[in-house]
Amino acid sequence: MSSEPSASASTELVYIPDHAARNAARLLTQDRDKPRTVALARALGAGAQALEDALFDLIVGRRLEAAAGAALDQWGTVVGERRGAIDDPDYRRFIQARILANTCKGTPDELIVIFGLVCAPVLDLRYFPSFPASYTLQVVRESFLSALMRRRVRRIMEDVRPAGVGSELIEALPGPFGYQDTPAVLGYDVGTYARVL
Repeated sequence: MSSEPSASASTELVYIPDHAARNAARLLTQDRDKPRTVALARALGAGAQALEDALFDLIVGRRLEAAAGAALDQWGTVVGERRGAIDDPDYRRFIQARILANTCKGTPDELIVIFGLVCAPVLDLRYFPSFPASYTLQVVRESFLSALMRRRVRRIMEDVRPAGVGSELIEALPGPFGYQDTPAVLGYDVGTYARVL
């Protein structure tokens, strides 16, 4: 029987915050009452702690989910998504979408996931094929995207649109604009127009 870890073994990173105390506790019983030996064990543990703190920050701070500021800018450079004038949470979403876009084959499922990421938070998202070679993606949000975000969404969705296929991107708010059903009152319903991105 092999003592090698299996391929399915968890590789989750575990932070150890107390190397100095652990080193002192590992001393042999006859050495625990010797101040210099305990001090040496604690000093070695403190050095290991400093190294672990630095490496843990480096590894965890570089993961996309935890990256911020300059680390996030490096992610953007690697995947080809420039920051522009957006904050870290929005930029992180666009980096995630760009990672998907870089390997996208243009399938409806991929388009839906990418559109949902760049338009988040969404209340509803729908894909409507228009044969022979077109589609519409419609998103319902609590508020309309800003002009800057609309341009970014159009750009990334243009990059993932299959060649020779038409597309239309629509955003709407809950409670769409419409006509009332009652013939006695011929007017407009309460609501807002949807708009093309």
